[in-house]
Amino acid sequence: IQEEIAAGLSELYGDDDYDDDHLEDEKEDNDPKELSGQDLFLIKKKYITIIYYKIITLGSSFSIEIQFFLLKFEIILESIPSKAKEEFDVYMKSLMTIYNRELVDAAAQEFLLTLNTPVNRKRLPREIWKVDRRRVDLLPFFTRLAASLKECAPKIADDLASYLLKDFRYHVRKKDQIHFEVKIKNARYIGEATKFGILSRSEATTCLKILVIDFSIVAIEMICGLLESAGRFLFRSPDSHQKTKLLLEQLKRKKNSKNLDARLLAQLDNAIYCCNPPTEVHREVEKRPTVQEYIHRLLYDLLSKRTVAFVLKQFRKMNWKDVEIRDYIIDALSAGYNVKFSVVHCAASVLAGISEYHEEEAIEIVDNILEDIKATMEFPDPRFNQRRLIQVKYLAELYNYKMVSSEVIFTTLYSFITLGVAPDPLTMVSPLDPPENLIRLRLACVMLETCACFFDKGSQKKKLDFYLQYLIRYWLIKKELYAIHNQAFPLGMDHILHDCVESLRPKLKIAQTLDEVSAAIEKIELEAMEKLEQMGFQNEQDTQDGLGAIIEGEEDSQDDHSESVTDTDTQTENENEPSVPKGKFEQCQEDDDFIKELENLMKTDEGMSQAKQTDLNVPMNAKKAIDQGEMKEEGKVVFALVTRKGNKTDVKALHVDQDSRLALGLEAAERERTKKQEEMKNLTLSLAENLAIEEETAELIALSKTPVENRNRERTKKYQHPKAPPNADQMFSVGGRRR
Repeated sequence: IQEEIAAGLSELYGDDDYDDDHLEDEKEDNDPKELSGQDLFLIKKKYITIIYYKIITLGSSFSIEIQFFLLKFEIILESIPSKAKEEFDVYMKSLMTIYNRELVDAAAQEFLLTLNTPVNRKRLPREIWKVDRRRVDLLPFFTRLAASLKECAPKIADDLASYLLKDFRYHVRKKDQIHFEVKIKNARYIGEATKFGILSRSEATTCLKILVIDFSIVAIEMICGLLESAGRFLFRSPDSHQKTKLLLEQLKRKKNSKNLDARLLAQLDNAIYCCNPPTEVHREVEKRPTVQEYIHRLLYDLLSKRTVAFVLKQFRKMNWKDVEIRDYIIDALSAGYNVKFSVVHCAASVLAGISEYHEEEAIEIVDNILEDIKATMEFPDPRFNQRRLIQVKYLAELYNYKMVSSEVIFTTLYSFITLGVAPDPLTMVSPLDPPENLIRLRLACVMLETCACFFDKGSQKKKLDFYLQYLIRYWLIKKELYAIHNQAFPLGMDHILHDCVESLRPKLKIAQTLDEVSAAIEKIELEAMEKLEQMGFQNEQDTQDGLGAIIEGEEDSQDDHSESVTDTDTQTENENEPSVPKGKFEQCQEDDDFIKELENLMKTDEGMSQAKQTDLNVPMNAKKAIDQGEMKEEGKVVFALVTRKGNKTDVKALHVDQDSRLALGLEAAERERTKKQEEMKNLTLSLAENLAIEEETAELIALSKTPVENRNRERTKKYQHPKAPPNADQMFSVGGRRR
């Protein structure tokens, strides 16, 4: 052996004598920057030969000398800036950017082909173990890399496993409340290493058992990290299932027994759920009949601008006499929120076509839509916002297809800004219209943009002009409420309102303050009141002491119209009814008496109605002149003689003696009327007093009643003799009386 080593030395260094400083001299002669990979290989080969030479020559002093020499060897090698070290650093930087399995496999192949040296195999597990605590996403990829290299370089996986277990024991033994992220990273790393086979399942369950026994705040964090990464794997593996199951049950008991923070409880529940999620109960979907499935397909899948005629034709072919099919079609067409927003007008077109053949069903659908809009406004839940928008769009499209009148549209528009709105929104808060709720503005704008373009003539144009002023006032009130709460009003809502108003009334100047819009609204209301007074709708409270009659011409006309409609309906129903054979009429004395009494009653009613019709309202100026005494004379009573010629009313003063029959009769009627009023007043007051007395007596009777004895209440506990010996100091009060 000595001869072989000497031959090797002579081959490397020639015939020069060998000493320990030979390599250092050679290193100083060569520039470190110019050393190539071949030069570094030769230097390492020389050092290996030197180590063998030391082993042969040193003999008994081998252990100390060789250790010192090896340390010197490592220091010299680390001081040499080699190209291989730079390549490894570049490789480690590239590992920080991997994000999928393909890149991990490519990195493993690169390491085996170009960087597979003993030094690199020693450095790689340490570098991937010292990953940053914030890069938890790299842990699965690094464990996959170590598992891939395990077949060719098992030392990498073994070193990584030893590093993880040593670090785990250190953190468990340390028990400090700092470096939470490092500890959680270590627990997650152990879980990932277990899944890739770097650590055994028994070692992972042992780590989990140590943490469950500890069960401190730090241990809970590490338990959650370990279970989230490998808990399901351990629970489903046959050799670790039973142990993991027992540990989870113990973990649940400890969780319920200790008063933990809500955050820790949520983390533990999530970790346990990851390990053993509850069995999902599959809900059985109710299968609809074939006809209902076809209706769904027509409305929600096939309906488009091109297929409107086809869908309408298919709906007309349905069996409308079948009550179940008819009701389902009504429900499907009423739920416009289930239709795509882009084809709402197509659904309105289909409904308009159906109304020509099934009018009653179409009316019921429109009523359902109106009721749905009102119901969702009474429940201001943001979840219904999309539903409200589509239903309002649907109703506006129905107006475009002449399914509803403009009165319905304006009533709905005014309900957006009046229903549930507080009388003074700046000082009062309404639960139906909170200050931050802007969905009503959006609903009004959607409806106006859809159908208000047709309100450009006649009374509808004026109605729209009036409504825009009220809408602007509602918008400004909302802006003021946002300013009161120190919040910025959404800019998108301003743009929506401005675009809507400009598209309908380009020349309208939008008010920017509440005073401006309030003045415009007051002007509109004054003009409306003047027109009503000219038409005869004047307030009679000024002319009478009590409550005047309320004249409602429109309602009377509507009532007349409805009566005429009902008459025609009854006529048609009578025509459709089968003829019934009539019996022969026989006259008797009771019939004659009944007819006479009926005629007398009708005469009295006609007289009363005529008397009521002769009463006329006295104009205000004439009444004031009579009351102030401008036309009074001594010994006479002044009456107002009202005459009417066409539409012109004339008032003259009529002087009648106080002793005349007319004056005395009117005074007596006035006294009788006041007397009846006083009697009615006294009767009402007495009834109110009697009700109050009855309520007081009922309360006294209720209070005077003895309550029913509760026999099921807890009974007094019997005296139990103390189990401990008596306390003499307490019994004989040693120490005297306290002061």
